[in-house]
Amino acid sequence: MSHPAGSHDSGSGHSPVHDDKEDLHLAVRPTGLAHDPDAGLSEYERSRIDRALLWKLDIRLIPWLCLLYLISFLDRTNIGNAKLDGLLESLHMTGGQYNAALSVFFVSYSLAEPLTNVLLKRLRPSIFIPAIMILWGICMTTMGLVHNWSGLMAARFFLGLAEAGLFPGINYYLSCWYKRSEFGIRAAIFFSAAAVSGSFGGLLAAAITKMSGVGNKKGWAWIFILEGLATILVGILSFWMVFDFPDEATFLSDIDRQRVLRRLKSDQQSSAEHEEFKSTFFWASVKDWKTYTSAMIYMGCDGPLYAFSLFLPTIVEGMGYKSTRAQLLSVPPYAVAAVLTITTGYVADRTKQRGICNMGVSLLAIVGFAMLLGSGNPHIQYAGTFLGALGIYPCIANTITWVSNNTEGVYKRGVTLGFVIGWGNLNGVVSSNIYRVRDKPRYKPGHAVVMAYLILFLLGGSALQHVLLRAENSKRRAGKRNIWVEGKNETEVEALGDKRDPNTFANYNEFITKHTVANFSINFEKEKLVGNVVLTLKPVTNSKSKEIILDTSYLDIKRIRICERDAKWDLLDRLEPFGSALKIQLESDVGENESVEIDISLQTTERSTALQWLKSAQTSSKQHPFIFSQCQAIHARSILPCQDTPDVKSTFEFNFRSPLPVIASGLFTGAKDFQPGPADGSGTLLYTFKQDNPIPSYLFAIASGDIATAPIGPRSVVATGPGEIQDAKWEFEEDMERFIQAAEKIVYPYQWTTYNVLVLPPSFPYGGMENPVFTFATPTIISGDRENVDVIAHEVAHSWSGNLVSNASWEHFWLNEGWTMYLERRIIASIHGELHRDFSAIIGWKALSDSISNFGATHEFTKLVVNLKGKDPDDAFSSVPYEKGFIFLYHLEIVLGKEKWDKFIPHVFQLHCLPTETFARKSLDSNEFKTAVIDFFSSDPTAASALRSLDWDTWFYAPGLPPRPNFNTSLVDVCYALATKWESRTPASSEKRAHFSPHLSDIGGWSANQLVVFMERVQEFESPLSKDDVRLMDKEYGFSKSKNVELVSRFFEIGLNAKDENVYEPTAELLGKVGRMKFVTPLYRHLNKIDRTLAVKTFEKHRDFYHPICRSAVEKELFG
Repeated sequence: MSHPAGSHDSGSGHSPVHDDKEDLHLAVRPTGLAHDPDAGLSEYERSRIDRALLWKLDIRLIPWLCLLYLISFLDRTNIGNAKLDGLLESLHMTGGQYNAALSVFFVSYSLAEPLTNVLLKRLRPSIFIPAIMILWGICMTTMGLVHNWSGLMAARFFLGLAEAGLFPGINYYLSCWYKRSEFGIRAAIFFSAAAVSGSFGGLLAAAITKMSGVGNKKGWAWIFILEGLATILVGILSFWMVFDFPDEATFLSDIDRQRVLRRLKSDQQSSAEHEEFKSTFFWASVKDWKTYTSAMIYMGCDGPLYAFSLFLPTIVEGMGYKSTRAQLLSVPPYAVAAVLTITTGYVADRTKQRGICNMGVSLLAIVGFAMLLGSGNPHIQYAGTFLGALGIYPCIANTITWVSNNTEGVYKRGVTLGFVIGWGNLNGVVSSNIYRVRDKPRYKPGHAVVMAYLILFLLGGSALQHVLLRAENSKRRAGKRNIWVEGKNETEVEALGDKRDPNTFANYNEFITKHTVANFSINFEKEKLVGNVVLTLKPVTNSKSKEIILDTSYLDIKRIRICERDAKWDLLDRLEPFGSALKIQLESDVGENESVEIDISLQTTERSTALQWLKSAQTSSKQHPFIFSQCQAIHARSILPCQDTPDVKSTFEFNFRSPLPVIASGLFTGAKDFQPGPADGSGTLLYTFKQDNPIPSYLFAIASGDIATAPIGPRSVVATGPGEIQDAKWEFEEDMERFIQAAEKIVYPYQWTTYNVLVLPPSFPYGGMENPVFTFATPTIISGDRENVDVIAHEVAHSWSGNLVSNASWEHFWLNEGWTMYLERRIIASIHGELHRDFSAIIGWKALSDSISNFGATHEFTKLVVNLKGKDPDDAFSSVPYEKGFIFLYHLEIVLGKEKWDKFIPHVFQLHCLPTETFARKSLDSNEFKTAVIDFFSSDPTAASALRSLDWDTWFYAPGLPPRPNFNTSLVDVCYALATKWESRTPASSEKRAHFSPHLSDIGGWSANQLVVFMERVQEFESPLSKDDVRLMDKEYGFSKSKNVELVSRFFEIGLNAKDENVYEPTAELLGKVGRMKFVTPLYRHLNKIDRTLAVKTFEKHRDFYHPICRSAVEKELFG
């Protein structure tokens, strides 16, 4: 889409998924967000509601879950405290038997863990968690009643079996409530309960052992009995204190439930909602390399954890301290570990560098155990226990969060956590047997084994996974995973996150559209397109999926046939703003080298957001109706079912039956097959078109009405109403071929055969739409002075950037529009000179500044690459992708040198569109572009060095204004000088008003764009002009009488700022004649501020005149 010489059509600009800088960049497309109960609220209000909701979740979930884990860890490790109070002597156990009693717990615990998360999901948390707590409380109580080693072994075995579900279950449970960036700190708080239990357990054991002799039971027996009974009591209370998953939790209101589900969906989590278990989730986890590296890391911290927690009292006793004092001295290391665990979780959430956090913290533990191993001094050894605790405990929670953040899907995540935690806990068997009685007091073999775990598995494994994740992310950024699907259906693909466009339902990673045939009759009377669409799709993998999913919006689907047989299909409920997913069932597999043809009969409805129907009275001739389409960004789905993403391109055939001439985004192949109409109606012809260059759905275009044509170059015509055709011809014929030839010299020869322009009725919402073969253009460029024809330079440039090489999703919209602005200004420079390029760029900088001011400097939409998950791409439309994109490319030109950069320009388009290239006709995302630049200049040491020093992430992802280039200001200086004279007449000026008297000669010889710059500077005055000065400006310069809407609209904005009543009604009149959002939106914004009644009245009067996209933008402006 375009705008004249540097000024942008603003309706209200797009970030890959940066969940963690080193975690996998999951590029999942949500199959639909939950209803947004906060639609229409400001960012501040939404943020406040979100904070309150998060606090509500924290209060209801975290404290009780921490209590449960404190009890759990207390119950599994209190045997170490019992040992100090004479357990071995009472049961006549040897050291080996004691170690066996420790080990048997981990055997049952580890074997049961991988399955417990499946049971948790199936039985519901509110049942599963209380039930297992009661069971292990019973087991714990019976440990205080045993009389021999065999009884203790049996009780410990069943204790492990019952406890197996809690730790992996709670971590998995929390990951289904919180966003990835919120999970780490909460997992850390939850796990800090283990450290607290260590300190609390020592204190509690010291107190309970005072009961020795009560009921003829030893103190160690009372430790088991009382803590077991407490566990049973808490388990019973948990039936009321533990809640189910977000979609069923009873403590949430319906609105809060929608908010929780929506925020999880926006974080690309399918975990928020119900999902059926399938064996494929189990095998997906088994086949995932991250499962094994994560298990390695977790054994590196879990083995040392159990060794430390089970034997810390024994280690302290080996330093020479006995019984109660040894119990108490085991408290402080746990306390400091709890603090560092929470701190590490906070830091990891903020930095998103969990691997580096693991590596850094593990060094503390390595040093601590080196002190235990190398010194016999009790004080040094005790200090070593502190470092050991500090280096082990934080890594547990951090590793679990790391695993969760890199595993998507309810069951897959549950199974993976079960594998990882189960394997880690199985190493408790090793931990239980390395601190032998015969090795006291130094326990060197035990300390050495723990050090080996820490160095090889925790530190080494974290480093390995960190490197592998960075490598995998690089591949994903480079697009090397774009069609990687491991034989999974849509839900499973979503769970793994393998798609990169968040604004489509289509499962285009399984099937991709290769050819589209659109057969429609245009019914002006009913304002509908009626007919059928035939899609030819090919599988992109050998997944053998039995389902094709397409995008639709407000379509009336009548029938779907596959291979001339009726197919089963389902149109899902509408999910704003994306429409309704159309699921089509396939009866048989489609081979990798085969295709499937789907014939869909349908008609459009009055709610189509792509089509505008104009009655005869709304057209310039008043004789015939008119229809035109505007499909960018996601509106094609309201005309035909399709894979409505710029990441999919297909060839097209268009067959439109109409009583009036038709134009489409293909080469015209003829009009034929006349059919008489009804007695009182017109007959129809079948107009046919063909587009052999694959194009994305948003370039689907149709227009039909009373259209005349005239040549404007050897390969170009202009089309518009008969009454306007000569004016349009004059406006374009001087420059059209010059624009095309200038572009060809910069890039390479034009690929679309003919380049033509359709000048649409005034309700068209944009400056231009780059539909192939026929650009759709606003009538506001027909100003009678050829001052606005540079809009066409923009649309010509789109013939390469956008149409041949498209942005992969609307999050990377700058690749379409930033490149097009860059090429437009290169075309202008080649025709008018470099000064005009800089002049246009300066105007563009003003437009960029205004957009960022409107959004706010830190707003997501002020980034070059934005996050559009759950958002309507139309809401992000502004000057940002155009001008910030241009400035980035201009910066690359400066950094690399124009001569070198000019060699890259044809390369980047050839790389992705010419049939002879590897990446033929692909769409492009920002990281692929980055890779293309770096690869192209890799053999040039100077250029390669410059690119290495470039801060790509700041350019792509930082909000706000970029650094301003040093443009040549020659053409704007006179504009600013005149504006300064006018400012001297304002109350804020220290100059005397008599110093300047305006005259028409002030602007003699100026271009329209210079007048635009002058008026934009006037709009920036600290104090607006007075009413009298506005009227004086109009008297001398005649802006209100201009035919150039660029000038009239800006003058009216100046008048509205001055509250000059003389411009109120003319503004309302203009708003009834122009539908271009560039003018409509700011005029309504200003009018609404000074006369809301008139603004609303004007909108209601002309509501049907505006295109649906423009109408929606104005509604948001006026009504929120």
